[in-house]
Amino acid sequence: MQIFLADEQFIMVCLDLFITGFITTASSLEYLVMFMILNPEIQKRCQQEIDDVVGRSRPPSMNDNERMPYVQATALEVLRRATFIPITVRSADRDTTIDGCFVPKVKVESNIPI
Repeated sequence: MQIFLADEQFIMVCLDLFITGFITTASSLEYLVMFMILNPEIQKRCQQEIDDVVGRSRPPSMNDNERMPYVQATALEVLRRATFIPITVRSADRDTTIDGCFVPKVKVESNIPI
């Protein structure tokens, strides 16, 4: 089965994809800046690791990533803690067991980090 899109439909789909990617990237960076402002000791440790691996004489590259585990872990933690879709709820609506671990029912008032 072939699906054909009119030019206008194709443009709108591309625009949707672009805007969706832009908003989540911008939100991630905003949350990272806020996290660093609220945690200056983590900011200093990340900066030290970047300076040790990259230095100040060249721009960072993707090859540096694996040599900066603390920066990488910090970025992943920011992404884990950030909530970009306010309707996303991470909770158990009933008592359950997963791989032998008991997960109790939790009432969630808000999923927005405070």
